[in-house]
Amino acid sequence: MQPQVNITATPVPMSSPGTLPDNKTPSPVISISPVRTIVPDRTQDPLVGFRDSIILSLDNLQSGKEGLILTYRSGDINRVQQKANEYALMVRRNSELSDVPTKMDFVRLNYYDYIDQTEQVAKNFKEGAARYLSSDKASATSFFEAGIMSADRADISDKRIRTFLREHVRQVQINQT
Repeated sequence: MQPQVNITATPVPMSSPGTLPDNKTPSPVISISPVRTIVPDRTQDPLVGFRDSIILSLDNLQSGKEGLILTYRSGDINRVQQKANEYALMVRRNSELSDVPTKMDFVRLNYYDYIDQTEQVAKNFKEGAARYLSSDKASATSFFEAGIMSADRADISDKRIRTFLREHVRQVQINQT
């Protein structure tokens, strides 16, 4: 059983009593701002959320791919193998497009092509690192080069997607005016 504690509020003594002019009323220390409700903008493109999620996914995958290639160029093959495994997991997490609007079939096709190419990047770098570490440097180089070529093809798909989304937004803005 816990003892009950009686808490009473006691006034805090002030060091000097403050006087207010007769025409001034004290303002509260904390001002409460009015609650604002967000009203959806009817003129905004309904596909903005989809576009933003695709661009965010592309940005994440692009930065992972660039990190993998930079690690390879630095010459640390053990780290390349680790980065390739991390990148493969990242690609798997971002490979699903569950709710693609019908107007965005072009994006869906190019996104899946992009995912295929990025999977090839991870696979080629992983295999190249494994062969390099097992002292088969001649074939490892060809796997690394194949990974870089897959990265270039992925960049092409990325560019197609971004261009389409940018043009779609521009077209919607023109139609709204």
